[in-house]
Amino acid sequence: MSGFTIMTVCTGNICRSPLAEQLLRARIGTPHQFLSSGLHAVPGAAMDENSATQSLKYGGSPGGISTQIEEDLVNQSDLILTMTQQQRDTLVSLFPLAVRKTYTLGEFAKILVTYPEALQNDGDDPFSPTNPFMRASRFRGFLPLEPHDDVADPIGQNPQVHAQVAEQISTYINQIVDVLRQSKVVQ
Repeated sequence: MSGFTIMTVCTGNICRSPLAEQLLRARIGTPHQFLSSGLHAVPGAAMDENSATQSLKYGGSPGGISTQIEEDLVNQSDLILTMTQQQRDTLVSLFPLAVRKTYTLGEFAKILVTYPEALQNDGDDPFSPTNPFMRASRFRGFLPLEPHDDVADPIGQNPQVHAQVAEQISTYINQIVDVLRQSKVVQ
């Protein structure tokens, strides 16, 4: 698959989702596109400085401004990763056609680590989606999500909380990128 688009989503698009976007961009790179948005963003707000510090620590390039999620962003995304189950549920209720390409960050990592074959096309299935990220949705019901799979909102918290959140995001992204590389979805 060449040139896919991954969008990360949180509440305000100033802490978790821009951090995840920046780390995905740093670890996957071109020709792919990476976006982030918020379900309740204040458009134009700057990234939280504690999250920006963590982005640098983990190899990201902080910057950008918050963006409110919109239908055209959802439509152009091949994969949408929210930070919590509630955000995933809210996004899918607003954009029902996005259900097969929308996961929590922890859920997508869990699926890929447990079922690395989830991205592969079953050649015998004429209804298998061409988007490998949508194929992984077949495995969604096999792995129950736990509250600790969510990425907590660090807004207004001390730098140590931001560091814990960044470590969790980085761990999930490393797990995802490892399987994407093994599956030859990315180089």
